[in-house]
Amino acid sequence: MAARAAAALHDVAALWSAGLAWPAGVVRAACAVLPDGGDSLAMLAGLPEATADDTDVEPLLEAALAEVGLAYHPPGSATVLDHAVTAKARELLAGTITAQALARWAYQVNGLNQIPALEPFGLLHASYGYEPGDPNPLDDDVYAEARALIARADRRP
Repeated sequence: MAARAAAALHDVAALWSAGLAWPAGVVRAACAVLPDGGDSLAMLAGLPEATADDTDVEPLLEAALAEVGLAYHPPGSATVLDHAVTAKARELLAGTITAQALARWAYQVNGLNQIPALEPFGLLHASYGYEPGDPNPLDDDVYAEARALIARADRRP
C-alpha cells in the first residue's frame, strides 16, 4: 500500500507541476504517505486542502518528495510533461478518464511541446473521427499505447 500511495503522490505532483492538478490533490496524496516522510512531507500534508494554493505547495514539494525517495519534476520542465503523460495513462487504466479524453489531451498538449511520449496519442486523436463519448475501435489502440508507456516508465531507474 505504501508503494502505491507514493506512486500516487509522485503522479499528482507531476500533474500539479504540469498545471494539470489542483494543490488540494497534492495535499491529499501527501497525507497518504505521511508515515514514510519527514518534516517537509508533514508540512505539505498539514496544509488545509480547501485553501492550499500553488504558493503553499511549491516551496515544500521538492523536499517532501525527496523524503520518500521520489524525483521532483520542476514546473515547465520536459521531465514533468513526460511524467504527466504517464500519470494520465495510469488514469486511463484506472478508469478515471476515457481513451478519447487521453488522446485529445495529448494532442492539445503535444501541439505546443513536442514531447515524444505524447506523439502516439496525438496521432490516434487525429485519426478518431468520432462523436465524443461514442465507442471507437481506436480506443483499444489508446489503451495498448498507455500500457506500453507505463511499462517503459516502470523500467526506468
